[in-house]
Amino acid sequence: METETKCIRRGSRIARWDNLKALLIFLVVVGHVFWEQRQYFWVRGMLVFIYTFHMPLFVFLAGMLGRKTVNRKRYGKIFAYLLLYLMLQMIRSFVRLAVYGKTSFHILEVHGYPWFAWAMFVFFLMTIAVRRLKGGYVLGISILLACFVAFNREMGDKYALSRIIVFYPFFYTGYKCRESELREVLSEWYVKCLSLVGVALFLILCMLLMLPGENEGIMRLLLGRPIAGKFTDIQPWCGLIRLGYYAAAYGVSFMIMALVPSRKITFITEHIGARSLQIYGLHYALVIILVQSTLLPQRLQSAVGIWWAPVMLGVSLLIMLICSLRVAGYIFLPVSHPEIMAAETKQ
Repeated sequence: METETKCIRRGSRIARWDNLKALLIFLVVVGHVFWEQRQYFWVRGMLVFIYTFHMPLFVFLAGMLGRKTVNRKRYGKIFAYLLLYLMLQMIRSFVRLAVYGKTSFHILEVHGYPWFAWAMFVFFLMTIAVRRLKGGYVLGISILLACFVAFNREMGDKYALSRIIVFYPFFYTGYKCRESELREVLSEWYVKCLSLVGVALFLILCMLLMLPGENEGIMRLLLGRPIAGKFTDIQPWCGLIRLGYYAAAYGVSFMIMALVPSRKITFITEHIGARSLQIYGLHYALVIILVQSTLLPQRLQSAVGIWWAPVMLGVSLLIMLICSLRVAGYIFLPVSHPEIMAAETKQ
């Protein structure tokens, strides 16, 4: 806790949150690398485990660390996310065209990973609009709305409405969270011990849950998509299922935060965590080029047997490291540091 306090006094980044970003962005890459291998129950269990908390935590951090952006109405930073969304759409379309020979580019049809940038843009504007309202009312209504959306079969990828509604409570929770008090709670030794046990039990539960086979409803639930029609035996309870998802996501996210080191880990904190945005922006292209288009997992399964999984984890790490190179960051300079671009324009 003392180390984190010194960081705040120096006005530098807080190591805990950069360490957390490093973990989350690695899990994003792992999830996309292993996505096509869901025929294995342990891959399904791993994906359920990862997707329960990795995007909720990213959204939560954006809300918590972006409080000044909301309160001071820094529209330059907010509209940078809109620019990021357009850049990611173009990167995604170009790579798919180059590799597969066909692609689609629709501004309003938010397919794949660019949804996050578009959602951030909308989240900041929404929070500016409701920031003076009582927090409990805003959070409660946003969760109830997300539970209602669970029944809507027609809401697809247009405007990413379903994902925006489902993930907004995490953003607003982060915005209302008192960051210094949260760090104090997370630093307690008993919180860390209980969190370690809780995360281990939840991982085991995810594996057991996926033993019978893939459940499309569960993955749609975790991806923020409508789930009506996917839980056919308990259709009337879709809203309660979504509510249960929130309970699991909030609980596991808290435990993951407690287990993340609060001290600076030079390479991870500064090189990976601080550059998570550019890694997110570039990793999908490398996943398609190195993994999906080459059928790398299938080739490894034939070549090295059960060792294909550790090798693919190494590939995930390699993709993350390539995307974290400083030179790659210049592509996203207008997004990650819009104030620098504005200053250079004035000059």
